[in-house]
Amino acid sequence: MANTCSPNRIHAYYQYIGVKEDFDGATHYQLSLLASTIHATRHPAAEDHLLGMLALALFADGTQVSKKLHIEEGTYAYTKFTAIMVLPTGKTVSAFLLMVGCYGYSGHMSISNVAVRAIVAGYVVKALRSQSRWQSSYVPATCPPVLHSFIPAKSQETELRQWTLYTPVTQVSPETVTLVTQASLDRIDVVQRTMQHWHGPVSLVLYVPNTSTLSEPDLEWKKIYVKKKLQSIAIITMCSVRIVFGQSAGEEYPINELRNIAIRHSPTETIFLLDADFVPSPNFNRTFWASVSSWFNSSEYKSSLVQNRLDKTAFVVPAFEFDTPPREDVSVPMSKQELVKLVQEPGSNFEPFKYHNAPLSHKPVDYPVWYMASEPYTITTYQDKFEPYLVLRKTQAMPAYDESFRSYGMNKVSHTIELSVAGYQFVVLPNAWAVHLPHHESASSKKFMQDPYERLKNRLVRFQFILALQHKYNLTQCVTAAASASVTGLQHDGDISNPGSS
Repeated sequence: MANTCSPNRIHAYYQYIGVKEDFDGATHYQLSLLASTIHATRHPAAEDHLLGMLALALFADGTQVSKKLHIEEGTYAYTKFTAIMVLPTGKTVSAFLLMVGCYGYSGHMSISNVAVRAIVAGYVVKALRSQSRWQSSYVPATCPPVLHSFIPAKSQETELRQWTLYTPVTQVSPETVTLVTQASLDRIDVVQRTMQHWHGPVSLVLYVPNTSTLSEPDLEWKKIYVKKKLQSIAIITMCSVRIVFGQSAGEEYPINELRNIAIRHSPTETIFLLDADFVPSPNFNRTFWASVSSWFNSSEYKSSLVQNRLDKTAFVVPAFEFDTPPREDVSVPMSKQELVKLVQEPGSNFEPFKYHNAPLSHKPVDYPVWYMASEPYTITTYQDKFEPYLVLRKTQAMPAYDESFRSYGMNKVSHTIELSVAGYQFVVLPNAWAVHLPHHESASSKKFMQDPYERLKNRLVRFQFILALQHKYNLTQCVTAAASASVTGLQHDGDISNPGSS
């Protein structure tokens, strides 16, 4: 593994390793690796740092402990480094999650021979190596245990934390697209700009954090506060607004829970899943249905093996952004011709969303093709970390967002993964788009970007989610290490500085 380090970006590889439940007797584990560095230098301004390995030991009861293995700064040839992880008494290890990489440093690092070795009675007796040659005596022959629970049905607890503020007061035609979105109350100005560009039904969920013990008087006071805050925006007659109050002080932003609530309360079956900091293209509803009609009459659709109409089609809306905040006299493009011209203009700061800092997140759209497209087209090369904004038909079979993903990182990616696994076809709309509105970086995204431990915890949820998908959709029995490679194989963050705001 090789990485070029930077002071403000986490570059890392991850590996999930299952451990047999009947493998016991180990009170300590030895972490080891071989490392070579070139001018590896720590930047004192970095709030946190990593040069080497961060490991999580996951226990059968769902708890975990972490340990850092630091390697030296400077320049040197391959050298062995070790660290000892002490396990709590009475705990049974079910898996390890390793993060190997760097953050808060400049220079270059190369790492090989990463290993986790059990220590029993003072002797190093076994090794779990992050390589393809597995030893069957202690690595599970079946899928590693799933500690992750899928999105549950709406609970009474969630219902108690909800408050219906507005419901649609006009009849909504079933053949209408509902904009489904969520935001925290402090982003209400962004919501206002979005709603100014949308002329159809909206299902909006706003989150109000809890800063104290949730009590009835406190909740009533918050309702008054929320109503006052919302006076600044015009709530359209077809808008459903629900408020979700935080359950405890300091809880992580429940982004996927909010999305699911918004979906459930959409007044129509056709929904546009969009984050609140995006402006949709003009005349979206009319343009969408024109594209749908064009798609189902196309030769590409008629010749496809699976003709599932709307229920299993995910229509992709290409996303764009201003790389730097635009001048006040620059407006959002109002036509595709204007948009393409703005993108291709020399020196333009308008480009596909996350084009530089997370290129994989929208790469399958194939923007050069989209610029010339007049008809819908399918995405044939789905890839990991794809997180498009979608128009879907809301059905009982449509996968919900997994609520184990909270705050920042991989929350929308996970939903796209399951849609793909569930057999959805991704079709790009040729005349619809969305433009991201610049805003201040949230505290949660900053923490995700600058805290290796937070990143590793997020990847743990992701690995467990993938494992759960394998069980839910019967994708593999994990009979061999090769069969479980999609779960235990390496994942790399080296080309991502902002992996999955969603």
